[in-house]
Amino acid sequence: MALSSTIEKDIAIACICSALILSRCGYRIYHRYKGHAGSHRIWHADDMYMAIAVLPLISRTVCITLSFLLNPSSSREPATKDEAAAQNMTVDKLEHDRTVGLQLLVGTRLSYTLVLWILKAALLSFYSRFVRVTSWGKIAVNLLWCLLLVSCLVVIVAILAECRPMSLMWRLASKETQPACQKGMVYFFALAAVLFSIGLLVITITIVRIPLILGDAMSQKARSTWATIEILCSCIVANTPFFYGLLRELGQHKGTQPSATDPSRSEGPFYLQSKGADHRSYELQAANSDGNSQELIIMP
Repeated sequence: MALSSTIEKDIAIACICSALILSRCGYRIYHRYKGHAGSHRIWHADDMYMAIAVLPLISRTVCITLSFLLNPSSSREPATKDEAAAQNMTVDKLEHDRTVGLQLLVGTRLSYTLVLWILKAALLSFYSRFVRVTSWGKIAVNLLWCLLLVSCLVVIVAILAECRPMSLMWRLASKETQPACQKGMVYFFALAAVLFSIGLLVITITIVRIPLILGDAMSQKARSTWATIEILCSCIVANTPFFYGLLRELGQHKGTQPSATDPSRSEGPFYLQSKGADHRSYELQAANSDGNSQELIIMP
């Protein structure tokens, strides 16, 4: 069976996000076992969150792919004999496929939510390494963790409790008798509202997709496409600090930076490292060759 363009885009973006995450994790693991120094080479908690994010990302891709294969039109109406004959199957078989396809959408929404919130947890874990050294930083980080957990639970509850009983979410009915909760409006607006806590890029995507989705009569394909774009943007935002540190290191190797074994540079007055539990999260180095100025360089 040929895959639709929507499915192909979902799979392609999932592969890109997985490649970003796995390359990051592979880099950390490789240098960890090699024993190389450097804060950007140490396995941190945010790397664990990034690795975990691959699981719901795969789950969402599988669920949305199977849903569109079983129910390409995302129809919520009972099958007719003509529709069944056009697809060379019985009416019961076609209705079964549509029901299973709608059930898979629940898994898609849950997986999508988990991907975004795990990526947010990775970002929060990364930035918390730099502010936990202060008393106010610890309080702020703890409050943000609580907010992150509560917001995730709000969206999950909106998904599971919008239709009561839940079986209404995949019940086939004519347009006149379809339950309003099938469209997932409560979940959609709850998710859109909470997503404003993410970075500016993802906020922009959220703003853009709301009128487009509503203008497309809440088309499942439109929702899936914009959700996929949002996952890609979130993944890029969450991985930017790591790849920035990696590119900076490569640039240093290609330039004329002093050797790391030079004691005059590694322990001089222009070099300061934190050696606490955060495993060297930031460095203060000479900004130029003559050592007249300094710059704070934050490493992921």
